Amino acid sequence: MTGNFRPNGIITLLTDFGEQDYYVPAMKGAMLRVCPSLQIVDAGHQVPPQGVAAAAYLLANYAMEFPAGTVHVVAPDPGVGSSRKVLVARLGGWLVVGPDNGFVSPVTMAYMRAVMQTDGSPAGRRARLSGLDVSPEDLVPQFRSADVDASGCGEASATFHGRDVFAPLAARLACGDLAFREVGPLFEHVVLPEPRAAAGRGRLAGEVIHVDRFGNLVTSIRAERLAGRIPRCLEIGDVRVERFVRTYSDEAAGTLVFLVGSGGDLEISEVCGNAAARLGVSAGAPVLCLLR
Repeated sequence: MTGNFRPNGIITLLTDFGEQDYYVPAMKGAMLRVCPSLQIVDAGHQVPPQGVAAAAYLLANYAMEFPAGTVHVVAPDPGVGSSRKVLVARLGGWLVVGPDNGFVSPVTMAYMRAVMQTDGSPAGRRARLSGLDVSPEDLVPQFRSADVDASGCGEASATFHGRDVFAPLAARLACGDLAFREVGPLFEHVVLPEPRAAAGRGRLAGEVIHVDRFGNLVTSIRAERLAGRIPRCLEIGDVRVERFVRTYSDEAAGTLVFLVGSGGDLEISEVCGNAAARLGVSAGAPVLCLLR
């Protein structure tokens, strides 16, 4: 693998469009019109409307599960039709296409953690097995502002850049008709504010960054920040969650627990229940982890 992206014909599509309108099939049609042999994977279409942070979290947790050569398209775009730029990012063996609204920040951080991982952990193994065994300069993320005219996207609607810009641009990249270096100039992309994550003596402070469909509260406190220390409890609002478990089935139904989720973050759950509904909290709620 060299610095040039080598497409494999796979595109993933993450949107806030839902299923009732024509938006998702219109984007797929625009891609297949460019290259009928593309393999388009639905990453999900239930992101909350204009949910940039939610899309960012999801992308960061699935992007590197795909083989090198995949193009990821992210469509939540509150600034559609404005002067915001169109982003194409190269993260080692993957490309990411979407609006320049900060959604790429968490996946870039996850990518850099994987690149730097040297302890044989699953994240490190995934990174290497996905084609990141390249020269150091090729591992450095690059961000380009897409020259829409030069990219051959044609005239774009003021309200649907997903169909008119992101889809054809991603399709051309995925089928090898457009090289990453030809997309447009390198630029300083928008960065999302980092979630709250602070350390004090015997404690780690964070916040809820995602609520999944099971009502699990994913926090910004990553497991590696424990540095081998045993968490005593998590405090959220006026509730103290004291059961630290390895898996949900370690406690009885209805018990509030906290554990390390599959993404490597501490999360609060209600066994066979919905912690978000029970506690009445959502993304942004402060969380405090007390250590033994």
